[in-house]
Amino acid sequence: MAKSQQEVAQDLRYARLGFPRGNPFRTLNADEEREDLGDLFVPIDHFDQIKENRSVIVFAPRGSGKSTLRVYLAEFQAPIQPRSGSFAIELTNFDAFLKKHTAGIPIRADDYVDEIIRLGLGSIFDLLFLHSPTRINLLSQPDHLLMGKLFANYSPELLGARKLMGAINQHFPSFVADWDEFYQAIEDCQVRRYLSRFSLPDESALASLATLIDRTARHPEPKPEALEGRIKEIAALLNALRYKNLVVLIDRIDEMHETANNYQLQVELLEPLIAHLPLMESGSVCFKCFIPQETRDILLSRQFYRRDRLPDLSVTVEWSDERLTQLFNRRIKVFGAFDDFGLYCVNREDAPRIFQEMLNVAEKSPRWLIIAGQMLIEETASRDGEPLIKWEDWEKAKGKVIQRLQDLTVGEVNRPPEKASQGMEPPAADDILVILKNKPVMKLRGQLINLTETEMKILNCVAGHKGSIHEDQLINLVWKAKSLYDAAGPAVIDSNLNRIRAKIDSVIGERGISKRQYLIKRAKHIELVKFKVVEDL
Repeated sequence: MAKSQQEVAQDLRYARLGFPRGNPFRTLNADEEREDLGDLFVPIDHFDQIKENRSVIVFAPRGSGKSTLRVYLAEFQAPIQPRSGSFAIELTNFDAFLKKHTAGIPIRADDYVDEIIRLGLGSIFDLLFLHSPTRINLLSQPDHLLMGKLFANYSPELLGARKLMGAINQHFPSFVADWDEFYQAIEDCQVRRYLSRFSLPDESALASLATLIDRTARHPEPKPEALEGRIKEIAALLNALRYKNLVVLIDRIDEMHETANNYQLQVELLEPLIAHLPLMESGSVCFKCFIPQETRDILLSRQFYRRDRLPDLSVTVEWSDERLTQLFNRRIKVFGAFDDFGLYCVNREDAPRIFQEMLNVAEKSPRWLIIAGQMLIEETASRDGEPLIKWEDWEKAKGKVIQRLQDLTVGEVNRPPEKASQGMEPPAADDILVILKNKPVMKLRGQLINLTETEMKILNCVAGHKGSIHEDQLINLVWKAKSLYDAAGPAVIDSNLNRIRAKIDSVIGERGISKRQYLIKRAKHIELVKFKVVEDL
C-alpha cells in the first residue's frame, strides 16, 4: 500500500534524524515486529525455562512483554521455518469462551482442546497446501486417513469448496471453473475426476487434497473421549510431518474490555485448562500460558488448583535496568545509522541523563520505555532546526509520556478510565469502600476509619479522577509541588498509600488484600477500585 504524503514526510524527518527505517520505538505491538524480532529480542531471566519443552505458566506484570515472549517463541517455532522441530499454535482469541461464560454455560477442558486442534489443523492445511507442498510426501496412507479423520471431526470447512479453490488458485492463478459444478463435485466426492478435465499439471499437494476430500468419510469415527487421546492424534500427524514437539502458546487473555482489569474472570476462563494437570503435563504437548501477575494469588486461592504444583509450573517475568538498556540499545542499532545513542544528541553528555530519566519513567517496564522512546523521537523529528536530540525535546516528550501513560491499559486496548470495571462482577455492598467527600473518614464493612488530612486528599483526588491518576498529578494536587522530588522524596506517596492500606487490611482482617483489591499502584499510576464517594453518611 502506497504511503500518504504525510507518512512520506514523517519518514524523511526520521531519516534526517538518523533513523532511515523509521522511529525505532514506533509500535507496542509485538505482532507487528515479527520480521525484526530476532534482532530486537532481549532474553529475560528464566527465558531458558520458558522455552523448555514443558508446560509453564508465565506470570508477568503489566507492560512487561508477555506478547513479545509469545511472538518470539511462535516465530522461531513456526511450522514454515525450515529447521523448526516444533509446531507452535497460538491461542489468542477468547471470544467464544467469554461468550459461553457470559451465557452461564460451563467451559470445559474439551473446549480448549478442540479449539487448539482446530487452530492446528488450519496451520497444517496452510503448510501442506499453500506454503510447503512437498511436505505432503512425508505422509503414508495411514497418515492421510488420520488427517482426513481430524479434518472431518474438527474442521470440515477445510475440506470445503472455498478452501479447495483457494489452494488451486495458489498454485494455478488462472484456473477458472463453473462454481455449481465445482461444488457438486465436492458433494459427490468426485473432485479428482472433476479436476482431471482441466489438464492441470500433476501437483502432488493438490492431488492429495483432492483425494483427501474424495475419501474422507462424511460421518467419521468419533473423537477419543480422553483429552490426552485427542491431543495424541494431532501429535501423531505432526510427528509424521517431522515435528517433534507441539507447543501451544496462550496469550492476550487480559486484552478484552471485559477481562482487562478483571483478574477473577481471567482465572475463571483459563481454569478448565490450567486445572487439568494430566493434560498440562502430557508428553504430547506443552502449554505456555502468558498471564498477568495479578492472577497468581487468585490461582493459589482456588480449590481447583494444587498449591504444591504451581511453583513447579510457573515463572515470573522481571526486568532489570541492564536488560532494559539492552532493549533500548538494540532498537537504536537495528533502526538507526549509529550504535551510540549519544551520537543522536546535540550534547553527548545529555544522552545518559536522558536515558536515565527514561528508565525512571519506565520503572522496570519495557512497554513504558518504548513509549518514552517513541515520544522523544517524535518530538525531535517534528521540530525544525538541527536534527539532533536536545534536553528540551525530552522535557516536552516527558509531559506527553505522562499523559499517554494515564490512558494506557492492559495489552493493546486503549480503554477510557470510566470503563475500567466493565465486565467485573459487582462487589458486595459491604465490600465497597465508602469515601466521604472532603472529610477525613472512610467506611468499610460498617466500620468508620479515621484518616489524616493528607490521606483524605489522596483518596479524594484518586476518586475524583474516576479511580485512576498519575503520581505527578497527585503530587501537584495534594502537595502543590511540581514533582515527586519537590514534594519530599520518592517515598512520600508510597508511605501514605501504605498507611491507608494498613487501615483497610485491619478492618478486613487479611494482610495485603487492600494492595490487590482496593488501592493499587501500577508503576506510576494509582488506582482505586470498589469504591464510591458520598457527601455524608
